Amino acid sequence: MLRRPVDALKKQLQKRTKRAYDATKDIFSRLLGAGIVLIFVLWTAVFLYGSFYYAYMPQVSHSRSVHFQINTSCEANQKTCSYPFANISLVKDGRDQLLLKGQPYKVLLELEMPETPVNEKLGMFMVEIQFYSKGGVITKTSSRAVSSMLRYKSPLLQTITTWFFSPWLLFGFLEQKQTVLVELFSQYYEDAYLPSLGALISLKLPGVDNAINVYSAELIMQAHFTGLRYILFYWPITSSMLGIGTIFFFLALVALFSWHRFLWTPSSDKNDGLQPVRFERKLEAETASEVGRQRNVVDQPETVGGRSRLEDLEDMNDSDPELLDVQDAEFTRDDNEVEQDIPGASASVSTVRKRTV
Repeated sequence: MLRRPVDALKKQLQKRTKRAYDATKDIFSRLLGAGIVLIFVLWTAVFLYGSFYYAYMPQVSHSRSVHFQINTSCEANQKTCSYPFANISLVKDGRDQLLLKGQPYKVLLELEMPETPVNEKLGMFMVEIQFYSKGGVITKTSSRAVSSMLRYKSPLLQTITTWFFSPWLLFGFLEQKQTVLVELFSQYYEDAYLPSLGALISLKLPGVDNAINVYSAELIMQAHFTGLRYILFYWPITSSMLGIGTIFFFLALVALFSWHRFLWTPSSDKNDGLQPVRFERKLEAETASEVGRQRNVVDQPETVGGRSRLEDLEDMNDSDPELLDVQDAEFTRDDNEVEQDIPGASASVSTVRKRTV
């Protein structure tokens, strides 16, 4: 007697355990899928921001070494034709342009000059640059007068500096030189139709007997950022966080809508359009099974004493109106009960009644 309640309790416990396990498994699978989607969306946002930054931001600085030459074909009394000059190429590896169109650049010439008596007595001289495109067409020209090449040092200061730094000067860790920056263009814009391929640089010295000593020279072109490029360059962390966050938000929104539309199960959504269809099919199945059960009841009538109820009625006098009325009333009552209990099954019951009669 006690075994049935124990078995029922055991089955109920198993059902609850299975239901809890299925719910936990479903939640875990959903969380795992959501985590994978979020990680994918995050890396996609990082990739899109990096691609935008690489395509939108130009290179900050371009530098080219300048190697000066001197014309040796002049006569001895014509030293003015021997100005130092250099012809440098801006593009490399077969490219057709170096600078970004529409981006302003600052063009500088960096001169590394020793502290020699020649440079100290040099005074003012001119630095000229000419940018040229295909066919040698001059696109931009600039000339700057350099008024003070080297910083002035008194003889006493030079002596003290030499004695103080003599160990480093002897071993080559320091040199007696100065670096001079000459600004040739404050805002240089590349020509959209004739991009510059090279530049001609010359140092024009005043007088006939003047000369200049240069260790090395370098042409520097620095991008001058404004607007959005200025923010992206000078605040890289803040701009990257805002950019990646914005892209991640929109991608996550699209992923959420896609998740809800394609991956959400009908049982978890009360307003899903598939649920009424499933309920209607279930109702039709229940109705069909109930009609079948009633049909079996009618086809197999109740037997009393080894004889069915219909056989007893057939053996009785068919002319008795009371018995016929009772028979019709019973079948009519049964049909009405079936029609009231099972909506939508009146046609099937009528068919059964006709077949029975």
